[in-house]
Amino acid sequence: EQEQEQEQEQEMEIEKEQERVPAKFKQQSYDRKEEKPDPWPLASLGKPYNKDVQAFYPLSEFKMKGLTKAVPELKFPPYQLVSKNYYKPSWGFSAYRRLKNVIVVAEWVPDAGGLQEQEVVEGAGLTEAQEVKLRSIFNMMDTDGSGHLTAEEAKQALAAIDLDLKRAGPEELDRIVSSMDRNANGSIEYEEMKRAVGAQTYYSIQDGRWFVLLSLAEAEALRGAMHIARKLPGGLLGSTAGQGDGSAPPAPPGLALRAGRTLLDMTPGLSPAKSYQQEIVRQTLRFFDGDMDYTDKDLSLLLKALQVNPVKERSRFFTDVRACRRREQKEWQGQKISRIFTTEDEFPLLAQRAAAARIAHLMKAKGLHPGDLFMLFDHNGDGSLTPSELYGGIDWLGIKMAPAEVQELFLSADTDYDGTVTLKEFKEVLYNAVGDELTEEDVEGGEASAAAMAALMAGPVAPKPLSATAAEEELSSSRMPEMPISVWNKYEAMLIHPGTKALKEVWTSLGTMSGSRLSVWTLGTASMLSLAGFSLRDTRVSLGHYIVEGHEDPGKDRETTVRAFELRDRSVLPMQKSRFNDAVQRRLLVKPARYHLEFESTKGEKLLYVWSAVPPSPRFVALGHVATNGPEPPPLDWMSCVPVEWCVPVSEPPKLMYEAGRSEKPGSLWRVGNLGLMVGSRSREAPPEGTLYQLSSTKLKLCEVTSNDLLAEQFEMRF
Repeated sequence: EQEQEQEQEQEMEIEKEQERVPAKFKQQSYDRKEEKPDPWPLASLGKPYNKDVQAFYPLSEFKMKGLTKAVPELKFPPYQLVSKNYYKPSWGFSAYRRLKNVIVVAEWVPDAGGLQEQEVVEGAGLTEAQEVKLRSIFNMMDTDGSGHLTAEEAKQALAAIDLDLKRAGPEELDRIVSSMDRNANGSIEYEEMKRAVGAQTYYSIQDGRWFVLLSLAEAEALRGAMHIARKLPGGLLGSTAGQGDGSAPPAPPGLALRAGRTLLDMTPGLSPAKSYQQEIVRQTLRFFDGDMDYTDKDLSLLLKALQVNPVKERSRFFTDVRACRRREQKEWQGQKISRIFTTEDEFPLLAQRAAAARIAHLMKAKGLHPGDLFMLFDHNGDGSLTPSELYGGIDWLGIKMAPAEVQELFLSADTDYDGTVTLKEFKEVLYNAVGDELTEEDVEGGEASAAAMAALMAGPVAPKPLSATAAEEELSSSRMPEMPISVWNKYEAMLIHPGTKALKEVWTSLGTMSGSRLSVWTLGTASMLSLAGFSLRDTRVSLGHYIVEGHEDPGKDRETTVRAFELRDRSVLPMQKSRFNDAVQRRLLVKPARYHLEFESTKGEKLLYVWSAVPPSPRFVALGHVATNGPEPPPLDWMSCVPVEWCVPVSEPPKLMYEAGRSEKPGSLWRVGNLGLMVGSRSREAPPEGTLYQLSSTKLKLCEVTSNDLLAEQFEMRF
C-alpha cells in the first residue's frame, strides 16, 4: 500500500512538471516591513507550551488581510502551531503580505514523560444526517441482522470507514474493538459504534505533542543546535544544565524536523507520533500551502481535520491565503481539492467505502476474484458495468443498499466519468477499500473454488434497475408552492443579450499555439449580474458555457451571437422578487445526473476540460457543455437541463471553433444553437454524436410550451 501511495505522489509530481507554461501569479503591493526574524531562547523548548512563553501561536489563530476583507480564522487541530517568524500575529489585517512556502515542520515534545493519550470527549455526537449514514454502514456489516457486530465485523466496519486504520496491526485493532465494547459482551452494538465514531476514540493522538510550522532560517538554526546538542550531556538544554543550584538537569525535549514525509533530523530517544497524527498535520499544511492535488486518502484525512468549519469559510480561507502565495491563481472548481469545499463532512464518503469493503469481503468468502465478480455483474458482456448491472450484482451478494447509495458508489468508481465502470476501475475501488487484505492473487486472479465455478457456470447476474438517480430523488422531494393560474400564464423564458460585465472568463487560447483566438465564458456570479443592472424579478440560468472568437468579453459586443437564458415572472414588477422563480427553476430547469468528459487540452496558460451533462430523465436535454480547468467534474449546479418539449434540433450546422493538435488527444470544440453554446467532441473532424438541440424560440411562454403531463409529473399539478 505504501508503494502505491508513493507511486500516486510521483504521478502528481510528474503532472506538475509537465505543465507547458510557467505558472502565472497575481502581482500585489506586498508590505515588506518588519520581516527581520526575532530570536527566541532554545531553553523555552523545555517548558510546557504557552503562547506567552514560546514564539509559537495556534494555527487556528492565523489571520491576515485577504483580497476583499479579512481572511476568516479557520479551526485546525489544536496541536498545530505557527512560528511568529513564519508570520507575525502583529501583521494582522494591516497590509498584504507575501506568504512563505510551507517547507519544514518541527514535531516538538517538551516532556516525553508528560505525554498522554487524548481523552474521549463525552457527548461528542453526530448530526442526524451523519447518523443515517453510520446506521447504513452498521446494517451493511451486520450480515445476520442480529443488531450487533462480531469483533471481525467491527474490524471490517472500522477499516472501511477510516482508511488510516489499515496501517494498524492486529494487536492495535483488537485494542480498538475492545475499547468500543463498553458492556464487555464480546460484540459491538450500534450505540457503541456511534459513540466511538462520534468521539473518534480509536485514534492515537497525544496531548503534549506539538507540530510547529517554521521559517527556513529557524529550521536551519534548530538543526545546527540539534547537531551540537549530541555532544552535550543535557541534549538540547545542555547549555542550561548544571547551573550550580544542586538541582538535576531538566530532561531534554524531543524534536524532529520534517519536510513533507522526509525526516531531516531527530533528537535521540524521541518516539515519533503515530501515522494518523503525522498525516493529519501533513495534509492540513498542504491545504494551508495552497496545494490542489490530493489522493482520495489525503482528502479523507483533510476532511476529518476541517469538517468543524463551514464549507464557505474553508473556500474563502483557501482562496485568499493562496492568493498571497507565488502560485498560479487558478480556480479550485474542477480540481481534486473541490471536494473539501462542497462536502460538509466525511460521512457521505463512508458508505461508499463500506459498500466496497463489503463487496470485497463477500467476494473472498465466495472464492471469487475481482475479474470473476466483474464477469458475473456484466450482464450484457460488453466489458463494462452500468448502474443497473452494479445494483443487480450488489443485490445478488445480499448487500442491502438504497438506490441512491448504489448511485453514489457507481459515481465514485467511474473515475474517467464516461458513465460506465471498467474492470480496472472495479478493481481499484475494491483495492482502495481493503487493499491490504487483497493479495496479488486475489486481485489478478488465481484458481477458482468449486463455489466460484458453480456461480460462473450459472451465468451473469440479472441487472436491477435503479428506481431513481440521486438527481431524480431530489426532484421528487421538493414541492412547488401553490401558484395561481394567472401567475403561471405570465411566465416567460427569453434569450437576451448578456450585457457588459455579466460573463466570466473560463479559458482562452493564449499559449496554445493555435491559429485561432478563442475564449470560453460562463454566466457571472450574482454580484456581477447586479453590477450589470440585472432585474430582481428575473433569474438567469446557465444552460452551458459559451465559446467565442477573440479574448474580449462577448457581452461588450452589441452584435455578439451569445445569448443568456432568462426566466421571467411578468406577474411582478422588475424590481420585485418573484416568490415562484426558485421552484419553477428547480422543477423545470433541472440539474444533470452526472457529467461525461468529452474533450481535454493541456496546452495554454490554463488547462481545459469540457464535460457533457447527462439529463436526469429522457424528458430533459442538455443544450451545451461546461468547461473546467482541472480533471475533476464540475458541480451539478453549474448548469441546467431543459424540457425537451421546449426545444427543436439545431437549425444551423455546428461551427468548428477549435481542433486538438496532433500531440493531444483527438477532439474538437464547436459552437451550436441560438444561444452560442459550446459543445466538445471526441473527434477532430465531427461534432458530438446524437441530436443537438436549441430552444424553439427566442421567447417562450411557458404555459404554451409545457405539457400538462410534464406539469403533473414535476409539480403534481395541472392547469
